[in-house]
Amino acid sequence: MNRVLLKHCTHAQASRLTPRDPLYRKWVDQYTFRELKKDLGLGDLTTEVCFPKKKIINVFVIAKEAGIFAGEQETKYFLRKFPAIRWKFLKHDGMPLKNKDIVLRMRGSVDLLMKIERVILNLLGRMSGVATTTNRFVKKAKKKNRSVLVTPTRKTLWGLLDKRACVLGGGGTHRLGLDNAVLIKHNHLKAAGGNLQKLLRHVILRQAQDDKRIKFIEIEVRNKKDALMASRIFTEAQQHGLKIPCFVMLDNVAPREITETIREANIKKFSKYVLFEASGRISEKNIAAYAKTGVDILSVGALTHSSPMLDMSMRIV
Repeated sequence: MNRVLLKHCTHAQASRLTPRDPLYRKWVDQYTFRELKKDLGLGDLTTEVCFPKKKIINVFVIAKEAGIFAGEQETKYFLRKFPAIRWKFLKHDGMPLKNKDIVLRMRGSVDLLMKIERVILNLLGRMSGVATTTNRFVKKAKKKNRSVLVTPTRKTLWGLLDKRACVLGGGGTHRLGLDNAVLIKHNHLKAAGGNLQKLLRHVILRQAQDDKRIKFIEIEVRNKKDALMASRIFTEAQQHGLKIPCFVMLDNVAPREITETIREANIKKFSKYVLFEASGRISEKNIAAYAKTGVDILSVGALTHSSPMLDMSMRIV
């Protein structure tokens, strides 16, 4: 099993994060055209009263702090719907930004540019902010574990846009939605009666074998005992022909216990068939300690639920 290749196939699904994909396009539309429609309401009163006639202006978007640039692809998709606007990006997705870097130039009528200003700034600021935060986490994690993959969770309002921003910051995606993979969490286990072994065998033997939609199977555990039990069940299933990748997520487990779990999993040969993830309360302060445990994946909610926007501004030349 090529661990690096496998986790990038399952937890770094960047190839789907393009407006060519119908699902991703819905998310882009949500935070561009739908936001513009809500913001405009019955019209931009300020621009209407200030500029009763069409006036052509040149503007640029400038970064007001350093970071990682993200949102070019999505902004281009949005701007292509306005052929009257001429535009050129000076910075591209994933590139580092310095304070006062110009990222985008546009030329068009003042009324149109003022209408779309906030949509563009929100989009670029949000995605660049998430990419910048992700990049900091990734750098700290890889100092201790070069092969670890840092991913976001689903704790976000910006959905797949945030997932792509994480990719541009050097991270992965994790699952793209509820229909993308099987992730058995504590509430699933509790609702099913609390018997981990029974539920996991049910999922593997009766559900997963013939369902082509399932990208991977993962179960959330909260201690070494359950992690090793799940690893053993996954290993037996893989040995008997299960082709779906299997992951064990150690949720809110201390780094020391995770290290012990992986060490024992290696001794028992479970690691030949199972990959391990750590999650829960991972921060910039402790991510290095979690990376050092030897896990394959670190999923971090803070990448998306707590990332500040990267400050940007649109200015008239």
